Amino acid sequence: MSAEPSKRAELINDISFLNSAKIQSNEADVEKIKNILMKIIREIKEDVAAQQPTGAIATAEAVKGIRDSLLDKPQSELTTDDISAAMAAYVGKVIPMGESTSALLQQLTKQILELPTKDEE
Repeated sequence: MSAEPSKRAELINDISFLNSAKIQSNEADVEKIKNILMKIIREIKEDVAAQQPTGAIATAEAVKGIRDSLLDKPQSELTTDDISAAMAAYVGKVIPMGESTSALLQQLTKQILELPTKDEE
């Protein structure tokens, strides 16, 4: 009350209400803990809302980058060599790598693409 005299009437009303409600000492502690937890939850919620989604956007950007690396062939004419070269070209733009690493990535991609799917098994 001495720090902010303008809020004196409001503080007196709040004190009167608390006294009339006959709040037990443990209830005040529970309210204090509840308020702290609610503040923490609000801060977490704000942090989660502020974060940018990464999964779907990163995947869409990767697919677009790989498609841009593909030759101007219709999809029906693409081979595993074309796709593995496009994959290596895209990854090479994102992560610097040497020719030997690029060749290994192309081989790995080709082997993955040639694996049978569940429908083919």
